Amino acid sequence: MMLRNGELISSDIITDRSLLYGDGVFTTIAISNGKPCLFQQHLNRLANDCQRLNIDNFSIENIQSQFFSAIINIETGIARITISRSSGERGYLCNKAEPVIWISVNDWPTHIEQYKQSGINCRICQQPIHPNPSLAGIKHCNRLEQVLARNEWHDDQYQEGLMLDPDGNVIEGTMSNLFLIKDQQLFTPNLAFVGVNGIIRKAIIDIAKRLQIPLLVSSISVQDLLTADALFITNSVISIWRINLLNNQQYDNHPIIKLLENELDKLDLHETKHL
Repeated sequence: MMLRNGELISSDIITDRSLLYGDGVFTTIAISNGKPCLFQQHLNRLANDCQRLNIDNFSIENIQSQFFSAIINIETGIARITISRSSGERGYLCNKAEPVIWISVNDWPTHIEQYKQSGINCRICQQPIHPNPSLAGIKHCNRLEQVLARNEWHDDQYQEGLMLDPDGNVIEGTMSNLFLIKDQQLFTPNLAFVGVNGIIRKAIIDIAKRLQIPLLVSSISVQDLLTADALFITNSVISIWRINLLNNQQYDNHPIIKLLENELDKLDLHETKHL
């Protein structure tokens, strides 16, 4: 299902700038028990990212209204809100920007809970992710580096790949943020120059602060990963997946991961309960 400005359509609009140039932002939202998880955080992220890219002239209230109309009969699923700068004007320069709101809803994948219970295997991608401070943290529509990285493998041996910047710093997964645990302390990569500042990443950082779990945002090398006690990845759909295997290095299920999972479950329930 695809909606454009609240109206159901049957085909793509090929003049849309998010399609032509990746000129837009998006957020992906888990639907559970008919309610969107952490919905306000997703709206905040859209507003922040649009401000960073100077995309304006849209109403968050209008987006919210369109969104709830789209999921009215959805009990469980995955929804994506995309805000494109505009549609219909050719060329990189955009003088008459009237943002277009896209909302899509898909079924809930069966493997999400499976890997949440079992953990995943992970690899290091060859495709680097390049620094660009003006785009750092934003979930913008240009995902070509992630597409190239994810297409480095086509079997089910690995469920995620980790991407490095050109200097060899570990930044994130192709679809996720990364955390490692070492000596009862949490570490997550510095995203000041590249990477997506995910909703669940921020939630983990907030939970760690509240529970007084030491957490450091820093540069992380592959060697840091291989000597860690535990690794896990996060995003708004999977919540937390622990990593069992990376480059033949095996990891155990750490108690801190279970603690964070329990706290996230409480947070999601609280969020959906009050919408």
